[in-house]
Amino acid sequence: MEKRSLPESRKIIAYRMSRAWRTLSEEKHLLGEEGSTHSVVSRLYFAVFYAISALLLIDGLGSKKHAAKRGVLVDRLVSSGRISKTDGKTYHELVAVREAADHEDMVWFSTEQVTEWLVPAEQLIKEVETLLKSLGHLEN
Repeated sequence: MEKRSLPESRKIIAYRMSRAWRTLSEEKHLLGEEGSTHSVVSRLYFAVFYAISALLLIDGLGSKKHAAKRGVLVDRLVSSGRISKTDGKTYHELVAVREAADHEDMVWFSTEQVTEWLVPAEQLIKEVETLLKSLGHLEN
């Protein structure tokens, strides 16, 4: 577990949420480029990764956890009610498609498929941001 002061944690949480929103913006730009759906899938995953990392930081959990361990932590966030089952499903789905995009042969994604993942990813980031604000860990 990472031990940080409250002001330091808030600063890092704000940075990670900013990074989540910037990454989401980047992927929207990439989506218009020919043949960049794999890049967009990767950016979608990292956008939600940054948001989840910000949320886990309030419990002193860092962002350098192995993907499998992070999945368990996301499941705990769902079971505790901090994020919705839909958000947990979105996270796990984006992990799976990113893994496929990065490590499997002959995997293609249509613009339509990628666009369908954009809305739930953005919703997850919004919900994490709202929760962090309500808990006093992120300024309005």
